[in-house]
Amino acid sequence: MVRYTLAVRGPPVEGEVDWKVEEKDVNIITGDQLTEHFLSEVPVLANPAVLRKPLAESQDITLYIAEHYPRLLPLALRNEIIQRLSDLHTINYFSLSFTGRPDVALGLKNRVIKALQDPKSSAKYQELLKHKLSIIFGGRIENDKIGGLTSNRVAEAEERTSAVLGDLVVRQTQEGKGRGPWILDTEYPTALDAHLAIFLARLQDVNRHDLIPPELSEYVKTAIAGPEFSAALKGVEGGRTVGKKV
Repeated sequence: MVRYTLAVRGPPVEGEVDWKVEEKDVNIITGDQLTEHFLSEVPVLANPAVLRKPLAESQDITLYIAEHYPRLLPLALRNEIIQRLSDLHTINYFSLSFTGRPDVALGLKNRVIKALQDPKSSAKYQELLKHKLSIIFGGRIENDKIGGLTSNRVAEAEERTSAVLGDLVVRQTQEGKGRGPWILDTEYPTALDAHLAIFLARLQDVNRHDLIPPELSEYVKTAIAGPEFSAALKGVEGGRTVGKKV
């Protein structure tokens, strides 16, 4: 989602220089995100000179980018975009992406434990791994990922998806179509589009077309056909994410 956000960000605030972004592919299925370097620096935006605290969540990173690229967050739609982004991120994506595959979540836990048992790992790396393990056990990963694959949690994610997407359809129906092809009828994609299009594309990838309202089919088709989408996801396989330095 952050990668697509950067692809559609548009011009920077007047007087600012356009960002140069360094990308590195990270395969989260094979455990690339458990290296000492990754645990130390990625996937947060961490620059004490400009940030009060590191930004680890894609939603927060996107809103930070939008501060410097105003087309992502048009003033007239600012509050609605922020609220709908928040609503979208109440959906447990993991529940829908890996339904029936608890091995994916358990594999992460097991890889951390295995790395901790390696006598060659440094003291710093041991501490990083212990912190990661504390997050997994009883934390977000245990709750959202390992626990998120139970039948009840999958059903909750499906219901939440229907509610969030259904509300967007109602919004489109009430407002009617105007000049733009994007979800809030804008000429250019906003921060909401940067996340929504990727979410809908992911649902298609895992054959959950049943969760996509027919009214949004043309929207997601337009997004996927765009050059920014292709550029953002070029060479990206299922299960791979990208760490970025700005």
